[in-house]
Amino acid sequence: MEEKELIRKSRNGDMAAFEELLLLHRNKIFAHCLQLTKDESAAEDLTQEACLKALHNLPGFKEHAAFGTWLWRIAHNLCLDYLRKQNHHPTISLEEEKTKAQDVDGSVIQDCLEHLPLKQREVFELFYVQKLSQKEIAKKINVPHGTVRSRLHYAKKKLRKFFS
Repeated sequence: MEEKELIRKSRNGDMAAFEELLLLHRNKIFAHCLQLTKDESAAEDLTQEACLKALHNLPGFKEHAAFGTWLWRIAHNLCLDYLRKQNHHPTISLEEEKTKAQDVDGSVIQDCLEHLPLKQREVFELFYVQKLSQKEIAKKINVPHGTVRSRLHYAKKKLRKFFS
């Protein structure tokens, strides 16, 4: 069944259609929540909460938008709220990280990314991991294109300092 038809049926109370609609997007939403929180249990809870919030707010969904993007935005905002409540304000501590890193491998890079400010890490991962264009990122996270460019610039600058 086509997504628009699933949305229409879901709005009319068809829970099977809504579940099918969620199945199309759930894995991406969970992966994004996990990427932000670094906690599988929290990511699962936030994914579930995003799905429930989407169900509750489905009457307000504007069909000219993509459902997946709308659901992603709900989950993203829930993750940001979760991180704020956890007092998770990562900052990069270059000297401390330099002493721990001997080799540049995937785990070291991931550790570095975790120490970037959340907004920079988010844009960096969307650009380099999910391979979205800067314009796609701007649209997805609802910020101007220049903001995306700036966040990428500062994220790369901080990472360069770490590896120099």
